[in-house]
Parts: sequence; C-alpha cells; structure tokens
Amino acid sequence: LPDLDHVSFRAGTVTNAGLERLSHFPAARNYAAVMAASSELTDEAIPHYARFANLQAVRLAGTKVTARGLAELNRHCPKLTHLSLEWGRLRD
Repeated sequence: LPDLDHVSFRAGTVTNAGLERLSHFPAARNYAAVMAASSELTDEAIPHYARFANLQAVRLAGTKVTARGLAELNRHCPKLTHLSLEWGRLRD
C-alpha cells in the first residue's frame, strides 16, 4: 500500500510493538495521520512516531501516554499540527 497516508486503529487493536512494526513499513514515512485507540499504547510507543516523517496528525484515544510522552512526540514530529487526546486522563 505505497500510497497510503492515513492509518487508523480501533480500540485495543494496536500495541507498542505493533506500532513499532508499522513504523518500519516502507510507506510509513508518507503517513500524514496515525490514529490509535488503545489502552496498550504507552510512552514507549512515542519514539516510533519519529519514523513517520510526514506526520501531521495524531489521535491518541484511551492510551497510557503521559505528558512526558507528549513532549517527546513534539520533539520527534516537527510537522505535527493536530493532536487529539480522547477517552483518557493525561498523567505526569
């Protein structure tokens, strides 16, 4: 799927390891949006977002990502313009 630019995962369908595998796909550098709803995602997943070189939008719903993880996301994704946080509580 070389022309794919948007990936979305429904509740509970992606883990830190799954996001890492996705980040190694050849088309990953073209993804403009990665939308994930999973209580399995933590701050450990954030460095993998760096491989999505054109990432502009991220949705994190029901994850365990903390404020520290969001700061790291900001560092790793300079083109990020849209961040959606849903169904969860942002922790320190």
